[in-house]
Amino acid sequence: MEQHCFIAMGSNMGERMQTLLLAMEQIEGALGRIRQISPPYETAAWGFEAPPFINACLQLETDHSPEELLFKLQAIEKQFGRTPSSSKEYESRTLDLDLIFYGNQRRDNQSLQLPHPRMHARHFVLKPMLDLAPNFQHPSLKLSLQELHNDCKDTTPINVLPFQSWLPSLFESRSYLAIAGNIGSGKTTLTQRLAEDYPVQVILESFDKNPHLAAFYQNPEEYALKTEQYFLQSRIEQLSTPLLTPCVSDFWLEKSLLFAQATLSQSRFSEFQKSFISRSSQAISPEAVVYLYRPVSELLLHIKKRGRVYEQNISSTYLEAITASYERKLEEVFSYPILKIDATGQHWDRQSYDYVKLLWELARL
Repeated sequence: MEQHCFIAMGSNMGERMQTLLLAMEQIEGALGRIRQISPPYETAAWGFEAPPFINACLQLETDHSPEELLFKLQAIEKQFGRTPSSSKEYESRTLDLDLIFYGNQRRDNQSLQLPHPRMHARHFVLKPMLDLAPNFQHPSLKLSLQELHNDCKDTTPINVLPFQSWLPSLFESRSYLAIAGNIGSGKTTLTQRLAEDYPVQVILESFDKNPHLAAFYQNPEEYALKTEQYFLQSRIEQLSTPLLTPCVSDFWLEKSLLFAQATLSQSRFSEFQKSFISRSSQAISPEAVVYLYRPVSELLLHIKKRGRVYEQNISSTYLEAITASYERKLEEVFSYPILKIDATGQHWDRQSYDYVKLLWELARL
């Protein structure tokens, strides 16, 4: 049975931010799924003279026992150069990983104490924990994290850093990024989140302006060609007008072919394809594409949740056909890289590790 636990991280040696990012990769690869991460905090060394720490907390979903988790966290610390010390004195470290909470479980033995016995006395643990779960109740003290923070006497200087400190540079050498995916995959959500964190121009597809779309969902055979012709014209216009760079769009121009192939007869698609080939050169080409995959069951939930009336009768068969078209398209060779992301169960809200991980994958293209 999976449990939610909270882990505190710290580093005050070397490339501190990079160390914590790499440690999170190791944690998710070996221990479970990271659901949230706090912003990083810079904290003066606690109890000794040393360079300041970068501290943060994460929420992990895991099926490992507390004892297994502690053992594996210590193994990750060793990978980053941490050596066991018998000294009880505080000291600098490349990486410090502490298991703070494991659900509401308690342990009190020589090898493991849960909850962490000193967490309520340390602002560098409490403050990032507040970003994740302010109402979580300490299983032993029966106080919320907010109450523990209010009562904490720790006066060590601590400064929160922007959440964007976790993010890579993306647009120094990249002027146009396109986000692709099926209906309800999260293209617009991701595009808008990028615009919050980077100085980019956003190009959002104007679905509601297509006069044929609602009729298409009622009578696909009659309105498919008109719908796709309108979208093609609109997308080319959006991508051919003077653009401020860098920019991010919530569509990939190639989707015109994908959707047309899924909805048009072979003869009509051949005509549409000729039009696409002759006109697509008018639009700027992306320098990278992020393709978001989600299972059809998840797409249907997203479609229902956002509540566009004309989308509510979209069938799973139609979505499966679009996904299959994307998969075939990704097998083609393009002049730019395409990053395929399995976004199953992912969200890109504040504190989302899924979001941070996605952007670092993109940065490494």
